[in-house]
Amino acid sequence: MKKSILFIAVTLLYTAVTGQTNEVKPIDVEVYQLDNGLTVILNEDHNLPQVFGSIAVRAGGKDDPAGATGMAHYQEHMLFKGTETLGTTSWEAEKPHIDSIFRLYDELAMTSDPDARSIIQEKINQESLKANEYAIPNELSNLIKSIGGTRLNAGTGPDETVYYNAFPPSQIEKWLDLYSHRFEKPVFRSFQAELEVVYEEKNMYSDQFVFPLIENFNRSFFKNHPYGQQTLIGTIEDLKNPSLSKMYDFFKTWYVPNNMALILVGDFDKQLVKPMIEEKFGKWTRKELPVRKTWEEKPFNGREFVEMKLSPVKLAILGFRTVPAGDPDEIPLKICNAILSNQSETGLFDKLVLENKLMAAQILEMPYNDHGVSLVLMVPKILGQKLSNAEELIMNELAKLKKGEFDSLMVENIKLELYRDYQLQMEQNEQKSQMFAAAYGRNQTITDLLRYPEQLLGVTKAGVIEIANKYYGDNYLAFYSEMGFPKKQKIEKPGYKPLSANKTAESEYARKFRSIPVTNEKPKFFDFEKDVDHVSVSDQMNIYTVKNPVNDLFTLKLKFKVGDQHLPDLKYAREMMSFASPEGMTLDEFKTTMASYGCTYSISGDESYTTIEITGLEKSFSEALNLISRLIEKPVLDQSKVNILFEGEKANRKIERSEPDNVAAALYAYITYGNKSEFLDRMSLAGIKELQAPGLTDAFKSVAKYGVEIHYAGNAEPNVVADLCKSAIKNIGSDKVEIPFVPDLQQYSENTVFFVNKKKATQSKVYFLVNGFPYSPELQADINAFNMYFGGDFSGLVLQEIREYRSLAYTAGARFVPPMLKGKETYFSGYVGTQADKTLEAMVVFDTLMHHMPLKTERTKMIREYLMQSSVSDRPGFRNLSEHMIRWQNLGFTMDPAKYLRDAYENLEFEKIKEFYQKHLESKPVVICIVGDKSMIDMDKLSKFGKVVFVKESSLFSK
Repeated sequence: MKKSILFIAVTLLYTAVTGQTNEVKPIDVEVYQLDNGLTVILNEDHNLPQVFGSIAVRAGGKDDPAGATGMAHYQEHMLFKGTETLGTTSWEAEKPHIDSIFRLYDELAMTSDPDARSIIQEKINQESLKANEYAIPNELSNLIKSIGGTRLNAGTGPDETVYYNAFPPSQIEKWLDLYSHRFEKPVFRSFQAELEVVYEEKNMYSDQFVFPLIENFNRSFFKNHPYGQQTLIGTIEDLKNPSLSKMYDFFKTWYVPNNMALILVGDFDKQLVKPMIEEKFGKWTRKELPVRKTWEEKPFNGREFVEMKLSPVKLAILGFRTVPAGDPDEIPLKICNAILSNQSETGLFDKLVLENKLMAAQILEMPYNDHGVSLVLMVPKILGQKLSNAEELIMNELAKLKKGEFDSLMVENIKLELYRDYQLQMEQNEQKSQMFAAAYGRNQTITDLLRYPEQLLGVTKAGVIEIANKYYGDNYLAFYSEMGFPKKQKIEKPGYKPLSANKTAESEYARKFRSIPVTNEKPKFFDFEKDVDHVSVSDQMNIYTVKNPVNDLFTLKLKFKVGDQHLPDLKYAREMMSFASPEGMTLDEFKTTMASYGCTYSISGDESYTTIEITGLEKSFSEALNLISRLIEKPVLDQSKVNILFEGEKANRKIERSEPDNVAAALYAYITYGNKSEFLDRMSLAGIKELQAPGLTDAFKSVAKYGVEIHYAGNAEPNVVADLCKSAIKNIGSDKVEIPFVPDLQQYSENTVFFVNKKKATQSKVYFLVNGFPYSPELQADINAFNMYFGGDFSGLVLQEIREYRSLAYTAGARFVPPMLKGKETYFSGYVGTQADKTLEAMVVFDTLMHHMPLKTERTKMIREYLMQSSVSDRPGFRNLSEHMIRWQNLGFTMDPAKYLRDAYENLEFEKIKEFYQKHLESKPVVICIVGDKSMIDMDKLSKFGKVVFVKESSLFSK
């Protein structure tokens, strides 16, 4: 280990930012390097019995070799396939076939004749089948599950790639061993099959207009750099000609310890962990990194204009060249942009929306490592407003910014907002880990990251004006998208034979893994009496408080016990409260005052509740609560604002039918709830247009009559919170309705297929529904065990059979869904998104699993271990604990479910999973809903799944 160890224990400058004297708990981060150059970032945080671990690599899409776009992303997929001793029964026997596949792909890349290419691809398939005789699919995922690992995933960006998951503290040595091993001698097995999965991922994105929109904007903005000239997922042409040789070279070049970081955040002891890290990661070999190529991007020549047809409504993006990550101007620019649009809706662009001059306007900064960009997204009003007029309004506001025509108080309020958001991120293990990984990826020191609040202090109004004039001048890209959609590239189904696999085998590494010691740590369970304080002010006002152990930010949720089911106008009344203010204040004064308290508020709801949430500085709790209480008691809404609601809803209803995912959601809601579908049981546009401001404010005020459930997380004592809430929230009535409201499910007695023809859809969206049984907590352990076995991510049958073995989809899953209330009906829900010409094949596999489920008893131990370990580490944080407690109680639990279920998990046998399946799924009628291109699907074959009912897309949406 290097002698120069950087130890950071930063007590943030909270007093300087907020004027408070209470100390924030120091963020204890240690950063050092091993002799091989691996950066290690350790943050002990004992607030939850969980560790979040990550490996970050400074390599991303921009590093893809020419002619091999998508390689960084594709390699991310392949690094879940195992190594020479993980994921294989015999590397010695498998290796000749893997070597042949490497050579054949190189040959394929040099071959253009279609017939010759087909022959090579068939040879690749044959070699893949032979190689897979030795492969053990998903073994890495299964090992992660066996230690209670959750949220296993990875992400590839333009500049970095990150691999991560959460796990229990007792399993830290196993996790370290596995993550050090997985990057040592990886084997890119099942390459051909995984390529089809990547195709499916590309198909999924092609059906969503935002992805082609951003790709085309980037191509116009970055004229030379791979940020625009290459796509992260790759072009169809490059994906058709992959090179395993280039991919392995990519791995050997960039996946070296001096270009990687190990990040651990959570409940562990640094002094115990550091020797393990040295032992397991110190053996990685340092290598010299190549000098990265640079790409110059010249300033735009005035206003450069591009127009395309890429979206269901007209919109525009204005792009300005700014600063790369880590530039001294980055934080001042962030504040500058927040003067334009922010969470409190006090920005110059925000006011354009609040004053009904534009439908939407927002600015985002994207500080990539090599170049920076600020994106201004604007959506004009649906009727009568041109994009050029919208652009003129935006440029006028930018001119005001550059002239300093904004209140100096805005700068101070924005500092509070950014500080608050930073502190909220620093509360959570996963969020902190992501921030540390991002800092490493952008070559930022952790010291600098932790100095962020201090750096905010130095920004002044004069500095903001200087930044605005520096970067928001006359040179920019105006990218217009009129209504329309680009032509989609279709990929033919390859027709390869599915890969067989050793589904019951265990690798050499897995046997070693099981022998790695774990620590014996007593499980920590929540105590409903001790961890949550309950103050019953009255039958209609119950307050639940949880202590904040981290900082001086509070969260208050006022959950009024009535929702859309009983007061249908509430849905629109809630939306309009963003445009309402308390009597005696203008809207601007109200939002500015709330921002000056360092607080933000939001109003939301569902069928059961209307929720007002406030988050902010503890010192402002009383003031913010009183301000919100004035809004609840006497809201003022100008009638002119109601037109904003109408325009917005009109745009939403125009967009909702444009993408297959939205149509599939509407079809699924229809088969689940019939005419009570949220897409049907709603106010008409004509009705919305006729809404009156007094009626909307009356509907909002009426929620207090139904009582309130209050959830507070902060530093105030429970009795203080209770007194303040009792004083502030008036007019609490005695009306009661049943909550939570759980709608009745449609009942089906025969197999039925509901089909919506969506022409030109690249993928079919296929949902499965089976009626369930009345819920009781005694059944939860069986539900969890079955869900893990049948649909448990990469370790479950569905994703393995459909994605891993047959490459029929990128996303697929299934589970029994419990209701929100004991005694209400559960239901089975399944999903697969697949290329249109693979639809029937994917459905056959899914249907077979449902009616002839394979019985793999050897998986019982892994499921048992996962349920036992994850139940004590995958816990809610303090801000959501009291709400989780109420949900658990609604389901019938009188104690922490993890504690209640532990005995059932410990004694789990496969027979319980089998019995559950036979009773609740095997012979039940199945309802299937499909949104896809009818021309690509054989309707006669489809009818074998049940009675086919064709549904008109328009019938799923009320107007």
